[in-house]
Amino acid sequence: MILTVSNKGSRDERYQYFPLVHFCTMATFIIRRLLLAVLTIWALSVLSFFIIQLPSGDYVDTYIIELIEGGFEKGSDGGGSEAL
Repeated sequence: MILTVSNKGSRDERYQYFPLVHFCTMATFIIRRLLLAVLTIWALSVLSFFIIQLPSGDYVDTYIIELIEGGFEKGSDGGGSEAL
């Protein structure tokens, strides 16, 4: 008796004689998706890190420079939250 897998019939019928094939394809799919998820998270983390590191200094340095240059008015917090 020769067993052939054809496109006819449901998926369960096709893998009836080869359950290991179904398991291997599902395991391969899951492993590939997990690896792609890890790669995506790593790439987004690296991209976020470089975007955050682009501006020179930090918030406190920028605030001090603005104060020294007189960029902020007295009593203003610089956030534009002044009452009308």
